[in-house]
Amino acid sequence: YSGDISPDDRPPKCDVLIIDSTHGNVNFNKQIDGSSLERRLVDAVLDSVLNNKKPVCVHAHRGKLQHLMSVLSCHPDMPADIKFLSEKIDARIATVYCRYGSDIREVVTLDTYDGDEVTCGSYPWLEFRSTMARTIREKNQSVTRMLVSGNYGETTMRQNEETLWLASDEHAELNGILKYIKEADPKIVVTDNSRRTKNGVKLAQIVFDELGIETMHMP
Repeated sequence: YSGDISPDDRPPKCDVLIIDSTHGNVNFNKQIDGSSLERRLVDAVLDSVLNNKKPVCVHAHRGKLQHLMSVLSCHPDMPADIKFLSEKIDARIATVYCRYGSDIREVVTLDTYDGDEVTCGSYPWLEFRSTMARTIREKNQSVTRMLVSGNYGETTMRQNEETLWLASDEHAELNGILKYIKEADPKIVVTDNSRRTKNGVKLAQIVFDELGIETMHMP
């Protein structure tokens, strides 16, 4: 069984593959340039902390959040004295990423003495939060909010007075799902049709038409 699939996932060979169908629809067949996304994010963050002297709160799903911590940590123009903050769980996850090769600077835990000391200071900081979280600091202070999410289709970047949205590649689009299935080389594909979108029906038909593999959707 495979749940959400990222664009770089590689499956094991299998006889039966039960596959997530969330993006099993031609409407999701849109390519997003991950490198371009990261450049836009870095430019926006640097503009906020260096030019406008405003802290930044980056929102993304866990995993993507730690990846962005690494991207920003390694950028040569990111000042060494810019502090990174996050919730305790995300700071702990960051240490695991570091253990397996990611380069992430020290992450200060929010709602601690050290975290309060950073946010009460005069110099901007970077806060990393899960997608839907909204902090007291964000409500009460002038903070640049950036949301990195895969929910905006073709939109690469858009902005209002409060938030900068950047479309992410956190889930494989239809061609990526078909590539994943082809590499798994199953005899039977079962598509998960439990969500209200009922994309399992559509994906099952596409898999049969494109790959000639026996398919069924459940339920």
